[in-house]
Amino acid sequence: MWLAEHAADRLTSLSLCCTSAEMGPASGWAERAATTRRNGTRAVSKAVVERWFTPRWRAVNPQRVRNYQAMVEPTPAEGYASCCEAIETMDIASNLADIDTPTLVIAAANDPATPPEHARRIAANVLGARLEIVSPAAHLASAECPHKVNPLILSHLRASVPCSRD
Repeated sequence: MWLAEHAADRLTSLSLCCTSAEMGPASGWAERAATTRRNGTRAVSKAVVERWFTPRWRAVNPQRVRNYQAMVEPTPAEGYASCCEAIETMDIASNLADIDTPTLVIAAANDPATPPEHARRIAANVLGARLEIVSPAAHLASAECPHKVNPLILSHLRASVPCSRD
């Protein structure tokens, strides 16, 4: 979104999946950064991954859940904490109306990290944006239901980016 607001000439389309233009409350991100610096990324990995997927998906895919946790755990604590601090102060909502790039906004119906209200706000403020809500899915909807998310993105790309046959 920031790139679309500040360097739109570099884009031909924009697909936004389970995201937000502002991620408050700031205190939650500051607390997560502090916990990570104090105890390492492993201390937050289980909670992070639980927010990524619906309870049903986690129950049916326990090995994949373990794989995602194993991916998060070795993330350097300082890097993860610094990302939390960047998110803590992120606010690009005020310039959403400046985006004129063809935009697809995908939300997951069961996303506790960036609930559908966040996507609705983006879509309502980006001129001509198309909003799609996939269900059942949580924050990593692209991994939980690729059969729903991928066709949406492909359709958007096909409509937004002319194919050259040269």
